[in-house]
Amino acid sequence: MRALRLAGPLARQRSFRLALAVCLVAITTLALIPPGHEPLPVSDKVNHVAAFLVLAWLADHAYPRFSRGASLWVALLGYGLLIEGLQATLSYREASLGDLLADAAGLAAYLVLTRVLWAGLGRALWRDRPQGCKESHTAFPTGMESGAKPVRPR
Repeated sequence: MRALRLAGPLARQRSFRLALAVCLVAITTLALIPPGHEPLPVSDKVNHVAAFLVLAWLADHAYPRFSRGASLWVALLGYGLLIEGLQATLSYREASLGDLLADAAGLAAYLVLTRVLWAGLGRALWRDRPQGCKESHTAFPTGMESGAKPVRPR
């Protein structure tokens, strides 16, 4: 009987990459269909912000090595520009600078949520810990806090 193997980081990245590709196809399709056929009757700008918030989350987890720099975010904004360019060529759609700004707002919202708020929350949670504290910062104590030596298996 084979043991259950939990997905490692590479398997998770592949899953996020697949989800990102599916979302890119879905968003492109929704952006290019004639108006009035959208599945949700929500404001166009809300759709743009939500779509790019989700794309940012997926891309951040699909390509974590690139998410710390600007290249991933510029690529996503370039995708938004591509969508607007394609819409400009269609007789039943029009390109809009407001849509591109809503795309940027979705990316910015994700960056604020993940980089600023979560980082600030983490600092706030650990701020009250006394300086020089020897206690473990993990959920599972290691037994090493008291200075004991590790026990080696025989």
